[in-house]
Amino acid sequence: MSELTQLERALRILQRLITHDSVTVNELFNMFDQQESIRTIQRTLDNIMSSNIPITYDNGAHGTRYCTPSELAGPLRSIS
Repeated sequence: MSELTQLERALRILQRLITHDSVTVNELFNMFDQQESIRTIQRTLDNIMSSNIPITYDNGAHGTRYCTPSELAGPLRSIS
């Protein structure tokens, strides 16, 4: 597999974030079949966040989890 361009890598990460609740760098590393370095994935996440694309993260006991804001908003509730 050839190395992905930065744009291709960013788009695949965004697609993964949209289709999953949250993701860790190690999960992304495995998603890329360990062809991209962990540091490259971290830099891509930093570039996505610096591009004003809303990605949040939580430093937990088992590593940093990245997610889109929709996960944090919770389910929509109707006001009665």
